[in-house]
Amino acid sequence: MDAILTILLFMAFLWFFTIFVLSRFFLPLLSFQPYPVPRKIPKEMRKAIDKIKKESKTKEEFLKKSYKLLTKKYHGGRLNTIFKPRYHFITGLDELWKMRGYIPCSNHNYLLRVFLEKSGLFSGNEIKIEYTFVNMNIHQYLKVNAGG
Repeated sequence: MDAILTILLFMAFLWFFTIFVLSRFFLPLLSFQPYPVPRKIPKEMRKAIDKIKKESKTKEEFLKKSYKLLTKKYHGGRLNTIFKPRYHFITGLDELWKMRGYIPCSNHNYLLRVFLEKSGLFSGNEIKIEYTFVNMNIHQYLKVNAGG
């Protein structure tokens, strides 16, 4: 019985280590440093940012409207996270912006960071990338200081 428990604990350790440490070395948007926001972004993305900025009275309102737009266009999914590993390597804004449907949380957060920083309302210091464990997988989320 002790041998089985030891094996199970070792397997659990390997899973956590792979998910929380190794994956962050190989997946660009999950790395230990924030993936850089490019200077140039797609024209349609720029239009969407400008429209939301014009409609928003506060930073918090801009944040909420940007999040709403992105969650209408994209969604997550724990099974897709496993069965669509290619999506974790997509970092080009042109390709990401043209997509619809599933994207990993890290891609979604990258797009939101681009919206926030390119609006000129937020700086990189106001956006913190956080990680947690959800559904036996690493999950990335953002903590944003919207001044409130």
